[in-house]
Amino acid sequence: MKIKTLILFGVLVSMLSIGCYNANNYYPAEAIPPTHLLHIPEPTETLEPLEPLEPQKALKPLKPLELLPDDDDIHIPEPTETLESLEPLPDDDTHLSEPTETLESVELPPNDGLIKIGLTGPFGVSDWDLTILQDVKDTFCDANGFNLSYIHIYAGYPVDYSKDFFDGEMDYFLVYQWLPDDDVINEFREIRNKGTHLICINPSLLPLSDDNLYTSSVNNDYSAEAMLATVWLETYLKEIGRRDDSINIVHISSPGILEYQIKRTTEITHAINGYINWNLLESRHYEYQGDTIDYGREEMKYFIDEYPDIDVLIAEEDRLALVAIEEIKALGKKPGEDIIIVSFGGTRSALEAIVTGELNATVEFTPFFGSKIYEIIQRLERGETVEKIEYVDNMRVFDWTNAEEELPFRTY
Repeated sequence: MKIKTLILFGVLVSMLSIGCYNANNYYPAEAIPPTHLLHIPEPTETLEPLEPLEPQKALKPLKPLELLPDDDDIHIPEPTETLESLEPLPDDDTHLSEPTETLESVELPPNDGLIKIGLTGPFGVSDWDLTILQDVKDTFCDANGFNLSYIHIYAGYPVDYSKDFFDGEMDYFLVYQWLPDDDVINEFREIRNKGTHLICINPSLLPLSDDNLYTSSVNNDYSAEAMLATVWLETYLKEIGRRDDSINIVHISSPGILEYQIKRTTEITHAINGYINWNLLESRHYEYQGDTIDYGREEMKYFIDEYPDIDVLIAEEDRLALVAIEEIKALGKKPGEDIIIVSFGGTRSALEAIVTGELNATVEFTPFFGSKIYEIIQRLERGETVEKIEYVDNMRVFDWTNAEEELPFRTY
């Protein structure tokens, strides 16, 4: 009986447990239902995959702090020297002691950065001389980095260069055609001893054999000028059909005191003697008489009176040729036709005479020395050496083929 009762009690408990499950769908908290009994809905949106996080860099471990020692453990060395105590500054009413030495005041020359140029010469005898002066002044102006001062020299005018000119130091001293005497030569030598470069123009009348007296001499090429004149004459005689004729030549020059005149006269004479059929009848030079207008008149009159069969006149200056032209016309001859005339200079008056047919040719004797002097000074400023004799570059022969074209540009 008891066994049956226990069996029935067990069945009853089992039935009650199943009923509770079906009624409440209840699971214990720690229980997980079987997979086939779970309903998982489909997702309505698709989530984008997350980017993986970058791994963090490992942090450098901190250096452990060192503990400062206690005051008792710090050792401070004793100073080896004792500093002197500073004296307090004096009050405004404190009397300062007078200096024991007095410094001399020094006046410094003005430093404007300009190269200082001195110039001297007789710039008033002719337009040619004035052209030289103007060309040098235009070249060595403030705008080009120069400070130019000059003294105009008159005949017989005494000049104390050390007093009148060289109150201040000059870097370069340009000398144009100055008659030498012992006093002037000594002054120029003293100027050179101060370190000033002395440059001769055309050249001056300084003794060019004294290499220590000057730095350089800027000249026209007188030998080349004489050669140009004789070559032109030879070509012209061939053109007019007189190449093989006997040619009688007279020659007028300036007084033989200037080195370039002596050299050019020598070259002309040498060139004439090189032609078998050329005859140099006579060579004369005029004398200074104070009146520059009539230089050469007496000489030409003498030639015509002495030699009635003159074919060619060579005059070493344009003004000599122009005066000779007047004298030739006064004596009933045609200049440029009856007598072939060749001169030196290339002046405006000579070009005009060529255009009118009274002068046959003139060899340019340029007054434009500025650019060549500028070139020399620039080389010296760079520490380069220069030649004792430098020649200007522009040298031409003017005749009926080019004189009229050049005339508008000729200012002297």
